Amino acid sequence: MPSTKPPTSRTPSSDCSPKSARRFYQAAVNIADTRTWTTLPKEFQVCRFSTPPDRKIVLETPDGIQKIPVTIEDGTINIIYVKSITAAGPLLVTQMKLK
Repeated sequence: MPSTKPPTSRTPSSDCSPKSARRFYQAAVNIADTRTWTTLPKEFQVCRFSTPPDRKIVLETPDGIQKIPVTIEDGTINIIYVKSITAAGPLLVTQMKLK
């Protein structure tokens, strides 16, 4: 005998299973971390030169306002790292001896 129950219609409902909640969470927080790109310097320059016999150089800003004398440490290969936070800011000088 045929069924006398009327057919039930299914309405779309939200799936609240743990699996779908996990997918929603991952989609909401899956944003690229760009902090390291925003902290890179605007400009980066490199200069290679022979060590002068007296081991002294003078660093000068492009505007000529700051002139910093630097005595290069003993060593065959040295790195002199110069940093400035702003164009008008003071020059911060650090030396590293590689060899």
